[in-house]
Amino acid sequence: MGYGEKGFLVLVVTASLLAIGQGGTIVVGGSEGWRFGFNYTDWSIQNSPFYINDKLVFKYDPPSDPQFAYSIYLLQNMASYISC
Repeated sequence: MGYGEKGFLVLVVTASLLAIGQGGTIVVGGSEGWRFGFNYTDWSIQNSPFYINDKLVFKYDPPSDPQFAYSIYLLQNMASYISC
């Protein structure tokens, strides 16, 4: 491995470690928060990449229409999550 290749490898490893070590706080949906009918696939593409230790925040107002009510569940374990 030449000097240039070693330098590149060190740069890549260093950048990867920095990305893992620093976690950011990201509001899902941006300033408008989490809402019904929003395209979160496009949002995630535009706001990625996400890293280990990032915190995703879901801000939302309780819906006035019960048809679009939100539910949050705390599952007991990974098996419950997978079977959900």
